[in-house]
Amino acid sequence: MDACCLCTPWNLAVAAAVLCVLYVLSKQFVFRKGNPPPGPRGWKGFMEILQAGRDDSLYEAAWGWAEKYGDMTFYTVLGQPICILNSADIVRRLMGSDEYKLLTSDRDLNVVSEFAWYNGKELFFTPYNSQTRQKRTLFHKMMGIYGEGVDKFESVVGNELDRILEEMDTARATGQDIPISQILSRSLKIILYVLVNGDIDPEKLSLDVVDTMDRYDNAVNRMLDMQTLTALTFFPPLRKVGKYKKICDDVTESKIEAEKIMFEDLKSTYQEGKVRGIADAILHFQSQPGHEWLDDENVKGFLTATFFAAHMTTRASLLNMVLTLTHHPEVAQRIQEEIESVLGDRIPRVEDRLSMHYTEAVILENLRYVSQLALSSLRSAREDIHIDDQVIPKGTQDLEGRVQISVLC
Repeated sequence: MDACCLCTPWNLAVAAAVLCVLYVLSKQFVFRKGNPPPGPRGWKGFMEILQAGRDDSLYEAAWGWAEKYGDMTFYTVLGQPICILNSADIVRRLMGSDEYKLLTSDRDLNVVSEFAWYNGKELFFTPYNSQTRQKRTLFHKMMGIYGEGVDKFESVVGNELDRILEEMDTARATGQDIPISQILSRSLKIILYVLVNGDIDPEKLSLDVVDTMDRYDNAVNRMLDMQTLTALTFFPPLRKVGKYKKICDDVTESKIEAEKIMFEDLKSTYQEGKVRGIADAILHFQSQPGHEWLDDENVKGFLTATFFAAHMTTRASLLNMVLTLTHHPEVAQRIQEEIESVLGDRIPRVEDRLSMHYTEAVILENLRYVSQLALSSLRSAREDIHIDDQVIPKGTQDLEGRVQISVLC
């Protein structure tokens, strides 16, 4: 008999057994924790979740669940309970009210924080405690986007804006396509590096620096893919195998390269009392009383948070704005008219926001309408949460359904 024929029933049997095990794991938490919020249940619900994960269509599935189940959608993946919050009201209550906010403030470590973000020493995936509050206060202090910091920020952005407009004009004049995503991405990296370094002319910035930051950015984004993140989180042995090993290795190697230009080179030239940029500002705090916890790993974590939080969200917001205005040329025309009326030919300043009401309104509406992350603000329930006669079990990962909130509310 053909070996393939022998393998087929065996493979089917193994697949069926695996599905049964996964199904049992998906049910165990629900049965032990009382009355959770509604969500996909039973074998049909399990297959629906499995299909969404396989097809990378969780966002679309979450939209349908929001319409079907209401404010909250509760389900489990391999025994891990997950609750998607589908309305602005429930998000405000669980994450902003005095009754619940301390129960939903923790962000658990995950595979990305382990490989790329210093295992809880950044600002993304950390438990909420007194040190976290210190970190957040320090983060806002070191950014310095006020007073003289505004002038420096405007100067850096203005110079970079001139450069990219010249690059786009050259491409247009020579009949080349304008790769707006690539141009914005690299430009934002240059702005961030200049702000972190504080003592470099953008025109003299080596392309190797931007390429290094590009590699780090791209490697982390590949790891953040929903399917990849799920596989690496729930099946750790995959980190040593095939394409998953390459993803992990790429993050590790690009992180080491990025550390050199974002931390090591700057620390080696740091002079006490002379603050050139964001990196020097945080190195200054490192030697101050009350900041003994601020070791080099924490400093790297701060700089990583600055890079990813600023770069990823700003790039996505700008690209979404371009896409939205492409579909609404009448809005783009009104913005152009306001720019010409208020600015003329000069570079914009932060204070111009006070005189550009329509542009400001469009920006805010775009941020509401087009979410950067369809599912975000991953928080862990510190204990069982009783709300509206339902129980969100301890350890549940709470997600904001941003698209549902933006469009349905």
